[in-house]
Amino acid sequence: VMVMKFSSGGAHQWTVLHGGSDNEYAYSLKVDSSDAIIVGGISYSSDLDSQSNAGIGDVMLMKFSSSGAHQWTVLRGGSGTDYAFSVE
Repeated sequence: VMVMKFSSGGAHQWTVLHGGSDNEYAYSLKVDSSDAIIVGGISYSSDLDSQSNAGIGDVMLMKFSSSGAHQWTVLRGGSGTDYAFSVE
């Protein structure tokens, strides 16, 4: 997953890449009250942050601080393919 932050004037502030050995896709993100970024999507990796998926692809949630530091990753799903299309 690639997350980029820009100022209100459009100036690039930072970019972070975070993922496992297979593909991760971000479909949604939300900025919380502390300006942290929560990304929702799908992971096909079996080794993302020492977690393995339960099926073909699992729901993936990642949190990054306002400065781009990775804080946590959660994978959840069943034996098929599961997606997180919206983070609320």
